[in-house]
Amino acid sequence: MVSISSKDFNDNTAYIISLFFLFAGFFVFVYQSYLFLRHSELFLFSLIDFMVIINHFTYFAREWVNSPTDWTGLHQIMSWTPLAPTLFFAGLYIAYMDD
Repeated sequence: MVSISSKDFNDNTAYIISLFFLFAGFFVFVYQSYLFLRHSELFLFSLIDFMVIINHFTYFAREWVNSPTDWTGLHQIMSWTPLAPTLFFAGLYIAYMDD
């Protein structure tokens, strides 16, 4: 019988999570490229756009995402931050944080 230590499990979990973020970032980039090639208009998705999609399934900060009354500067920065490179670099960070 093969035993898996908790370190191996954590390494595999981090690897799977990092792959998810890397592929999600790549998919968002490909989808934005597709929309640009089809409509010749650049649609950039921000972190706030991603949070709006997430909020359809959960109640995570729903009021703040839709109409912020507090922390408006953070909301503005998140609306300027592009989603694709953020997901991609988060995946790289997760992949290499244990090395």
